[in-house]
Amino acid sequence: MSAARVPASPLARNQWIAVGEVAGHASGARILSAAAIDEAAVLQLFADRIEVRHDGEFDAATGAVMATRSRRLGAIRLASGPDPSPDQAAIAQALLEGVREHGLQILPWDERALQLRYRTTFASRFDASIPALDEEMLSDRIEEWLSPLLIGKRRLGDMPEYALSGALEQLLGYDGMRALDRLAPPQFTSPAGSQHAIDYSPDAGPTVEVRAQALFGLGSHPAVAGGRVPLILAITWFATLRMRATGLKSAADDAALLLERLRSTLSTPRVSASTASARATCSSSRPRRSAPHAPWP
Repeated sequence: MSAARVPASPLARNQWIAVGEVAGHASGARILSAAAIDEAAVLQLFADRIEVRHDGEFDAATGAVMATRSRRLGAIRLASGPDPSPDQAAIAQALLEGVREHGLQILPWDERALQLRYRTTFASRFDASIPALDEEMLSDRIEEWLSPLLIGKRRLGDMPEYALSGALEQLLGYDGMRALDRLAPPQFTSPAGSQHAIDYSPDAGPTVEVRAQALFGLGSHPAVAGGRVPLILAITWFATLRMRATGLKSAADDAALLLERLRSTLSTPRVSASTASARATCSSSRPRRSAPHAPWP
């Protein structure tokens, strides 16, 4: 009866009291009749109802669980302290409930896992068999993909690198990953044979950052989604030019030369009509990102 009051009574100083009569309800209750009782008597009277619990309290700031061991009589905590032999299943469950309560954003997402989520959101527009790994879907199936990663861990940051991306790949399955790679490949291969990561997070659409030199010999504008969506080419050159050792050409001269060669490449008859209006940018900065669940309007 901790919420009840014992006004102007010496009983108010006692840790334990046996209550005989109460007036009122909830926080406004008044104890009208009670007697002091010591803790030893309580433990003796209710010895068969006292239990030991192994609990875990989740801290969202650190993503960790503080394991505790407590003795309880129903809802009354008799004693508690750090648990020297914590129940691993209880800790894993506390981590899972912490993610449920605070949202998936507290997980240590790596770039590979984030891009996998962006890619599925993009590809699901063209193939209904590919699920979008958005907040709602992952929350609904959280025990399926996240619980195995939390076994033996005390904090979310203890998960191995790429554990999250691996779990999401298993969630998609072999056929799902093959379909995803066809519609939303993770990389663009340049005519020079170099690999460049495609970023599916910008609002404008899939974007690849590539040096101008790597596009020489390009036969048509690169696209994803089976050729239905042209890639945005974030072409970089000024930030990556190297001064010629001879000193006869400046960086500005080199930039002009590269630009002229790129124009020549993109103006050849082999280039598709879409190239003329291709959405390309000359920037060394990455495009603005948006949330995984809604990268595009």
